[in-house]
Amino acid sequence: MLQKLSDEYGVEIIILSTGDCVIADLLRPGIRKSKQCVKHTDKIMAKIESAASDGDIIFLASLRMNRFVDQWALFSDKSVASAQHSKKSLSDRKAALKETEYLLKRLEALHVYIIIDAPKPIFNPPPFGVLTGLINLIQFVLLDLP
Repeated sequence: MLQKLSDEYGVEIIILSTGDCVIADLLRPGIRKSKQCVKHTDKIMAKIESAASDGDIIFLASLRMNRFVDQWALFSDKSVASAQHSKKSLSDRKAALKETEYLLKRLEALHVYIIIDAPKPIFNPPPFGVLTGLINLIQFVLLDLP
């Protein structure tokens, strides 16, 4: 999608990957999970702060949701609800929010536009492979699955 934006409108796209050190994940803190993540995030933020100009767009595509299924496993409704509502989960979300607020304040100081990709709806059926062949034709799909 970003390549298409660049091709069609001549927009310069710079992709900075965070690897396993998730930035702006509101489920659990990702930066403070290791010293490497702290260093990596500091490097990414320094790159953004040195390269960004007024009016640039920063797109954060790292928000996550607890899933009912992934590529390797199915999760029961009970386990997903438990993961969402446990004391640890609540504590993790508070810590993740503080982490994200700190990063957003740093970005806000750059006078850039910040776009946060909201989590997609979650469904019980496995999403992987369902939209093969359609993914280039549509951006958002809501299927009424039985």
